[in-house]
Amino acid sequence: MSMNFLFIDIECANCKDGGKLCEFGYVLTDEKFNLISQENILINPVSTFDPYVIKNMLNFSKDDYEKSPKFCDVYDKIYSLLTAKETLVVGHTIGGDAVHIGDDCVRYKLATPDFSYVDVVELYKVKDGSKNATSLVKMCTSLEIEVSEKVHSAGVDAFLTMQVAKKLTEIAQTDFLELVKNTPQSKGCIKDYAKKVEAKRNYDKFIEECENAGKKLTTGAQSSVIRLFRKHVFAKGKIDLEKLNGKAVCISSNFELTEYNKTLNLIQMIKNAGGVTVSQPTKCDIFIRYDLFTNQGKPVFCKKLDAIQSAQERGKKVEVLSVLEFLAHIDCNQESLDKPIAKAVEKFIKRKAKLVYSDNPTPTTIGEILKNKTI
Repeated sequence: MSMNFLFIDIECANCKDGGKLCEFGYVLTDEKFNLISQENILINPVSTFDPYVIKNMLNFSKDDYEKSPKFCDVYDKIYSLLTAKETLVVGHTIGGDAVHIGDDCVRYKLATPDFSYVDVVELYKVKDGSKNATSLVKMCTSLEIEVSEKVHSAGVDAFLTMQVAKKLTEIAQTDFLELVKNTPQSKGCIKDYAKKVEAKRNYDKFIEECENAGKKLTTGAQSSVIRLFRKHVFAKGKIDLEKLNGKAVCISSNFELTEYNKTLNLIQMIKNAGGVTVSQPTKCDIFIRYDLFTNQGKPVFCKKLDAIQSAQERGKKVEVLSVLEFLAHIDCNQESLDKPIAKAVEKFIKRKAKLVYSDNPTPTTIGEILKNKTI
């Protein structure tokens, strides 16, 4: 069955507390980049315009936007385009566009679209040999694609994105789907975005509930201890270096937030089992998941878990285990997490940090001590 390509771009009046779309541009083609349809849909954002955006980026007047339909009035068409079967959505830094489309859906209490997408920036980076994202105009210039004066018009940028994809395909001497297949980092998706927004709100609610209940959460200074211990920890005590065999392990940010002492024990256990602890979830082989819930039983957002799930959608292989599953994996019991270790680790970090005592010769808290350190 043949595949269509939907190249999209959006413009927002502002992105405070979520994007407010004022343009949705698209170009729909077949697999050979033959044009099927294209349009730039102007949208009344029902919100204020960022002064810089309206002056320096947008190609239409404020009146043009305010006379246009609201997002809810054009939602059905946009939703249908994005979720059409046998259609691959493509854009430039499209992950942000997908989120802003979701933002407006949430604002109007509309179902958020689930769709997979391809970012042409990642395709271009392979061809160019660069590591950093670059602007659409610079990509076009490098690829000798003519650029009009109306860039930042969503319809124009969607068309230029199509031109970039076509040119990269020609250079690779293959078809676009094969090019994407060979560049897995270019693939992404947005799924259940409304649930993610709700989970982020639940996170704020959870923090508020903990504060009201007087429950202690990991402080900024304690987070610094975790970071430094992750870097300097060495194997000690009960050691079985074959359990993890050099694998990189990332611990849930929710666990670190609520279980300071246990986090330090877990870092030590990982080292004793032959693994290393990493802070970046995209660099791990094993992720330790830890779910939190509000008093009403609503799930709380975990930034690292979200990053893991996004990486898995792009094809990264990561083993996700609960805390109890991970402990069983390294032959440790839950009680071993409760061993009082925090004070010993803090003393170790103080020594390792080669403290410099400035005007305050006797810092009284770990926060003050870490503030005066050099490494």
